[in-house]
Amino acid sequence: MGGRPRVALLQAGQEGEHRQITVLMTDLVGFTPFVERSGEEAAFALVSHVSQLTTAAVHRHRGSVKNFTGDGILALFGTPTALEDGPLRACRAALEIQARLIDASDKMEVELGIRPQLRISITTGPVVLGAVDSGESTGVTAHGDIVNFAARLQTEAEPGTVLISEAMLRQVEGMVEARLAGEFRFKGKSGPQRAYQLVAVRDHATRFDAAVARGLTSYVGRSHELAVLQAQLESVSSIRVVDIVGDAGIGKSRLLHEFASKRGADQLTILRGNCSADGQGTPFLPFIEIVRQWFALSAGEPDTIILLKLEDGLKRIGLWSSFNRELLLNLLGLQTDEGALSELDGTLIGARTRDLLLRLIAEQSRQSRHVLLLEDLHWIDSASEDLLLRIIEGGAALPLMILHTRRPEYHPTWAVCPGIIELRLAPLSSAETLRIAQHRFGVDELPTLLGNLIVDKAEGNALFVEEIARYLIERDVVHHTPTGLICDAGMAAAALPASVQLLLTARVDRLPPEDRRLLQIASIIGRRFDLDLLAQVGAGTGDIERRLMSMTDLDLVHRSGGSRDFEFNHILVRDAIYDGMLGSQRSELHLRTADAIELRGAGRISEVAEALAYHYSQSTRHDRAFRYCALAGRKCLDIYSLEEAERYFHKALSLIEAAPQCADDRAMATVAVSLLEVLYLRGDLLGLREAAESWLPRLEALGDSSQLVSALYFQCMLLNHHCNFVAAEVRAKLALSIAQRLDDTRAQAYARSALLFCSTILGRYTLEEAEAEGSRVLEACIRAGDNYILNWAYWSIAWDYICRGLTNNARIWALKLIDAGRVRQDDRALGMAYWTLAWIDIQDHHFADAIADAQQCRKTAATPYDRNAGEMAIATGLLLEGKIAEGLAQLLALKKWAVDNGWLYSAGGVDFAAGPALAATGRIAEGIRMLKAGIAACDASGCRAMASWNRLSLAELYLRMLSADKAPSLKFVLSNLRPIVWVSMYGNQQAQQLLNEVLQNDQLHKLSTSRGWIEINLARLCLLKGSSDQALLHLEAARAAATAQGSTPMLNEILCIERTLSSPAPVPVQKQSPS
Repeated sequence: MGGRPRVALLQAGQEGEHRQITVLMTDLVGFTPFVERSGEEAAFALVSHVSQLTTAAVHRHRGSVKNFTGDGILALFGTPTALEDGPLRACRAALEIQARLIDASDKMEVELGIRPQLRISITTGPVVLGAVDSGESTGVTAHGDIVNFAARLQTEAEPGTVLISEAMLRQVEGMVEARLAGEFRFKGKSGPQRAYQLVAVRDHATRFDAAVARGLTSYVGRSHELAVLQAQLESVSSIRVVDIVGDAGIGKSRLLHEFASKRGADQLTILRGNCSADGQGTPFLPFIEIVRQWFALSAGEPDTIILLKLEDGLKRIGLWSSFNRELLLNLLGLQTDEGALSELDGTLIGARTRDLLLRLIAEQSRQSRHVLLLEDLHWIDSASEDLLLRIIEGGAALPLMILHTRRPEYHPTWAVCPGIIELRLAPLSSAETLRIAQHRFGVDELPTLLGNLIVDKAEGNALFVEEIARYLIERDVVHHTPTGLICDAGMAAAALPASVQLLLTARVDRLPPEDRRLLQIASIIGRRFDLDLLAQVGAGTGDIERRLMSMTDLDLVHRSGGSRDFEFNHILVRDAIYDGMLGSQRSELHLRTADAIELRGAGRISEVAEALAYHYSQSTRHDRAFRYCALAGRKCLDIYSLEEAERYFHKALSLIEAAPQCADDRAMATVAVSLLEVLYLRGDLLGLREAAESWLPRLEALGDSSQLVSALYFQCMLLNHHCNFVAAEVRAKLALSIAQRLDDTRAQAYARSALLFCSTILGRYTLEEAEAEGSRVLEACIRAGDNYILNWAYWSIAWDYICRGLTNNARIWALKLIDAGRVRQDDRALGMAYWTLAWIDIQDHHFADAIADAQQCRKTAATPYDRNAGEMAIATGLLLEGKIAEGLAQLLALKKWAVDNGWLYSAGGVDFAAGPALAATGRIAEGIRMLKAGIAACDASGCRAMASWNRLSLAELYLRMLSADKAPSLKFVLSNLRPIVWVSMYGNQQAQQLLNEVLQNDQLHKLSTSRGWIEINLARLCLLKGSSDQALLHLEAARAAATAQGSTPMLNEILCIERTLSSPAPVPVQKQSPS
């Protein structure tokens, strides 16, 4: 079906064929006088110069030169390969010839004494292509009137101009600028013929532009959707997002095309980014495409040109800095200056990259209205997903329109944001389906049985309608007659494949073997592919571009934008071809593709690491697959794209399981630790436990190494969150001993940080010992130069003070963490610090401040752990402010999530507030059980501070019930009768015991907020017993703690109780005081 097989047939002397082609003919003005004046050698030099120039231009526009006429050429467009846009290409070639001839005129005048000019004519129409045997050679020649007409038409052209026939103008109308040159009479023509001087080809001219000029038919079934898009565009003074949803083939891409095609006069910048199934492992993939469009970066450009373009582009929008340039180079996978980003870890690089992309979008949008077209979001990578969410949430003031397409099974996280317009594409109606089919068949009406068959099979899917109609046409199942379309519906039903995948495969199978092989290789590369890679993989030595262009007529592929790349018309086309190959075929082609990418990416391997990981993973080269999965995973981790990094590391380690020899022990250890790191950062403790159990024994078997220390660190943190603190302490001590033997500064920083956390929870150190160890940890972390562990050092010191109840000291270190985070522009530090401040506020009874600080955490938190801690602080603050219904529902849901996901330490930290809240809502027994269970769990694990908080909270609950001055409702009493009776009998004694047990915790400082609230509750207990003098002694001790910590709420509570002591009739204390 392609051009090359047909040409071979004709050259063999077989019959010719009818073909619609375009003829371009040139004639050199004044050539005969020049020969007479300058001689034959000069004439030959002139013709050689002009012929080279004209031939090159013809070839650039995919024409073929068939004859040299002495002083001119005869060029054909549309043979040997049919061209949909042959007339337009001929116009472009003609104008280029004239322009290049003018550019060369000065030089030719100096060398040859002439400024050459050409007359050019272009005609189009039917010819017979046939082989003419001259006895010496056989060549393919075009026979027909339009060839003679072209020869005569060019004689009427003014020197230096291009004349086109009226038939040509009809073919390119709307895409070119032309003016009437006159009416001429030619031999063999019955009447005068109009001719037009070609002036210019319009920028970005396409067949669609020609259709506009002729008058478009209505866009079938989607006029409402187009109107919605237009309405949103007209209101783009602030961000607008339209979410286009529909099944594969339903018309999402066509809708974007129709919308974008009509925006020429709107002074818009339209940028397109595509997601793909095999591109999900590439962080920021659609935005990388957008960045390349913004900065006009082309594939394969020299690094020096890329650097200049990035610098110019950043300066143009006021964002120039060498650091920003390095971030973009890193994003694009290109080589950065040595040391430019070395002080930043992956999290910070990812955060800076996101910030820069947000600023780029903001600045570009302020300079001109922008429309971002993002296709196939169901394949979006997580980094792009997060960035898009941030754009939408933070871009209220931007004149930016975002149109994205997705399949129904994917649900974007920003769908609930205000102002998102969901445009769900329903299947086409039967009438609309028939209109598409009628257009494809070129008739006004279809036979009823055929129409019903297409409606039933297509099920309202526009792509399916097109493919079914094309299939029937190609199989000659339908025929045009003067009276209309004839079709045997029974034969059509029998010939019709049961699915579109089969339908597409059947169409591809009809291609010549070499073309089918070409598409198979292309399907291995992906939906989008480039010509050079096709050739390297082994697509043949022929003209690949011409062969692919011939397949555009079959609607299998199309050229992608203005690039040299091609793209399958639909992912279903690619999948049908790919799935049709045997596994061994695919494996071989993936290997060849990977080898080709590796070869041409030499020196820039990081840029193509994801592609190499994908292709080698589908081949038998497990060693290279491991290498590039590890590299791609590290690349993703370095920009904090954790989901993609985890996928690559899992894949790399699965390769070791399948082929142990594919990597050495060091490489295995490095990837195993990287996987543990990613799982911890993602908050996937269950996955972390599974990976640690699988890989840690292997690392330990290899002996001491920095990788083993890192692995032990993550295991230690896992055990802490699982409340296995003693086991965590053992692993932390082992990690520290190994790090000291290795004399590894970074490893020691990690090990010491982990050990300080364990020791804090278990209460191992006195205050003086803890402060000394905190200083050593901080010094080690600063020497290590690792921002992640430095954050943990600040936090661990603050948390130790919190566990001692020294909120002033804790606040100082939390604020230091904020300052350090701001200096390093590290959101991780800010997220950790703000939720830590929130829990300090809760200890200090500043509940509104706690909510405000936790909301700051919500804005800055970079990890699931920090986000969850902040949300728990918000819910706890709401509870303690008295918003029990709202806060309790949130807190219980967060606790359940934490338990389900292995965050047991976090889950236990909210019992002190949730238990009393349950009691306040009439679930007294449940609240008491929660607090008692929390106490038992903390005692069992050794978590001393949390056990004390729960004991204090339970004692306060008993005291409030015993001191209540208002009788509860009968319904409340009846539903809680047993716990009410029990507390009335034993609550006094139980509260005393609980408070005494808390006093025995020597981790609590005697001037801590916790100690102050213990003394206040002991004073309340004395009042219940009628011992005022003893109560006053406890209040004095509480005042000392309140003064030391600057606790205004505690001082107010002390004053309130003292007023009660001085009044004639004591008023029971009711205020809740959780620690």
